[in-house]
Amino acid sequence: MSTVINLLENSFSLHKYDVAVRIYDNVWSYDDLNYLSNTIANFLLKNGITKGDRVGILMNKSIYLYAAIIGILRTGGIYVPLDIKMPPFRLSKLIEDIAPFCVFVDRFTVSHYKKCKEILRQQLNTIFLDDTVSQDYEKIDFKSDMAQIVPYIDLSSEDLALILFTSGSTGIPKGVINTHGNLLKNVTLIIDTFKFSPGDKVSALNATAFSGSIMDIFLTFCSGATLCVYSEEVIFPKDILELTYKYGIYKDDFGNILAECHSK
Repeated sequence: MSTVINLLENSFSLHKYDVAVRIYDNVWSYDDLNYLSNTIANFLLKNGITKGDRVGILMNKSIYLYAAIIGILRTGGIYVPLDIKMPPFRLSKLIEDIAPFCVFVDRFTVSHYKKCKEILRQQLNTIFLDDTVSQDYEKIDFKSDMAQIVPYIDLSSEDLALILFTSGSTGIPKGVINTHGNLLKNVTLIIDTFKFSPGDKVSALNATAFSGSIMDIFLTFCSGATLCVYSEEVIFPKDILELTYKYGIYKDDFGNILAECHSK
């Protein structure tokens, strides 16, 4: 076993009806996630993606974002999460640097990046994942027969899985590469060490373009746990505590902590 794809496939098979993703009161099962990611993978393959092609992800946290990540990896592609809060000019430079096969966007992204909408449209192939109405970008039909099993892609531990960009505090963000072997080693080590299992809940508090999100996502989905998503707008400690308590990630003393927060 040289990639996390094998772990993910096993998890999809074993935990079909368990909750994979929860966003507030909305939940999606592993079967839902498998269906969406297979559809995205088949769309990419149909449109000519090949092993090693880079795919940008410029999206807010959603079930489509997580399905896109898995779908890209299933094709042998490399996923590149991009910071949705990045200034348009810097974003444009990063996109130019990675020369992506395509970039996945959503309604939030397009609204946020109105100033560089034309740059995005002219510079690359941009695909909408959560809007069936807009005529500005190409869209994926999730109701089609595209959810069939993705053809096996021969991947080795040395093949690249993702590229993360640094914050650019020195002036220019730098791309940091991660191989399938590196990803698999870290995921299996932490799952075995901390005994992650179905029924466990993992907080998706980290931004998707931040390195901490890698473990959030793959520890959860490879072990059959539930990814509990915090939106980009949840930044204040009181709001984080309330949502954490609602998700049931920690239960023991959170009621008392929340009571103290509200009393101040």
